[in-house]
Amino acid sequence: MKVLLIAHGFPPELVGGTESSVEREALALLARGHDVCVVAGTLETSDSERELVEPSSGRRARVVRLARTDLFADHWHKTLAPAVSARFRGVLRTFRPDVVHAHHWIRLSRDLVRVAAREGVPAIVSLHDAWTSCPIAFRVETARLSSCDAPVGPHPCLACAARVGPKTRWVKRESEFMLLAERQRDLGAELECARAWLVPTAAHRDLLASVGMWKSDDPRVRVFAPGPAPTLAELGGAVQRSRHEPREEGRLVVGVPGHLMRHKGQDLVLDAFERLRGRVDV
Repeated sequence: MKVLLIAHGFPPELVGGTESSVEREALALLARGHDVCVVAGTLETSDSERELVEPSSGRRARVVRLARTDLFADHWHKTLAPAVSARFRGVLRTFRPDVVHAHHWIRLSRDLVRVAAREGVPAIVSLHDAWTSCPIAFRVETARLSSCDAPVGPHPCLACAARVGPKTRWVKRESEFMLLAERQRDLGAELECARAWLVPTAAHRDLLASVGMWKSDDPRVRVFAPGPAPTLAELGGAVQRSRHEPREEGRLVVGVPGHLMRHKGQDLVLDAFERLRGRVDV
């Protein structure tokens, strides 16, 4: 089978939870004899290509990075990029996959599943975060850094998202109303074009149902936890043991495979550690 994976970034340039999960999927598919192509976003200003090698078999995947040349391409105003969509269509026609697995749209364009559908390629999507239901992705009320359970809409989303840079004073508020409506319309169409929607936990599934992204009993929703990041040994490198590796029973080790940003909630993990002080070795 020929599988095309879509992500907003890919190691070694960008390494986070989603990026590592996509890398793991690509390696696993290669090891099972499938042909793989990865289309990823990038922070560079020009397109590039490299190969990902699965060490046990020597099989190779093509990794295509499609660049956005506009400023602040991560901003929610700018989630549609027709130039990227056109280049993605070119990759589809060259690679001719049997299926597309979309993990994220940031830094690319919010219509990639529909582009694949127009080319006759079925797709599934994995929703690693709440980006489809929140302009800033994390469903955090930015004034208080508290969790948000409001459906997407001009109120409260526009004021909330405006607190996250960059400031866009040149965009009028009435224009933002239209930009938000168009964003949600297009992302809803993306989900409708997908054959299945994968989420990492039941709680994530229920959250997205509660804010209107889908009905809680929709059979297209599947809970499917991503695999762990590949080890150095699996990537063909030497095994290196961390000096922080636990060597006795009863020690709790917590790893966060993502960027340190306060609105991602790592402060909650640190608060939990503080409460365990003196009772558990963390």
